[in-house]
Amino acid sequence: MRRREFVCVVGSAIAWPRATWAQQPSVPLVGYLTSRSVEAEAALRAPFLKALADAGFVTGQNVLVEYRFADGHYDRLRDLASDLVRKQVSVLVATDRPAAMAAKTVTSTVPIIFTSGNDPVQLGLVKSISHPGGNATGVYLFTTELGPKRLGLVRELLGKPGLVAFVVDPNITTSPQQVEETRSAAKALGQPLLVLRAGTEREVAEAFATIVEQKAGAVIYGASTFYQVIAAQLTKFPPATSGAIKSLRAV
Repeated sequence: MRRREFVCVVGSAIAWPRATWAQQPSVPLVGYLTSRSVEAEAALRAPFLKALADAGFVTGQNVLVEYRFADGHYDRLRDLASDLVRKQVSVLVATDRPAAMAAKTVTSTVPIIFTSGNDPVQLGLVKSISHPGGNATGVYLFTTELGPKRLGLVRELLGKPGLVAFVVDPNITTSPQQVEETRSAAKALGQPLLVLRAGTEREVAEAFATIVEQKAGAVIYGASTFYQVIAAQLTKFPPATSGAIKSLRAV
């Protein structure tokens, strides 16, 4: 993400003509929505606030920020977005695709600034990349399309041929696309690939039991903010008795 460009867009939205915003507070309120946890979002939130300050928007002085974290529970996002809209936020910042989709479903008037790991046009967030239209605009990160690239990188890390496990979150609508693209890349490379689906912490543990049983040499995680939320748990896998398994996680 090019942070400066993202914050400039947010700044423009904060300064949106306010004549049509009845009963807005004198200090603009930014709604900050994410499907991640507080801890997982820290790497984005801290530089976001710093860049806002650099652009002249200092929290607690001339702008306020209201946070909502879904902690990896995508079903909570719509209610969290609705709550922010009820608070009459001047702009709604959605820092991932699930949050952006939830924000778009609850308002057609509040400006939405989003980041998305897959095509926002296909998602219906914007009409086109060059002319977004509507009330949403943001940054497209090309995250979900990078599965084949991660597969190539992990093959280099392995140093020798071996089974690679690809763990995807079934709760993510783009998972079928990620699996299809990674399978195609594996087939082209002649790379054995074990696809496993895990959308809960229990399913992740079960997936790793299968990975150990199948003696995979490396693990790739699909694009999912859930895996970022449970990153601390993921680093504990595999157990010490399972041997050396390299992993590569989507960010």
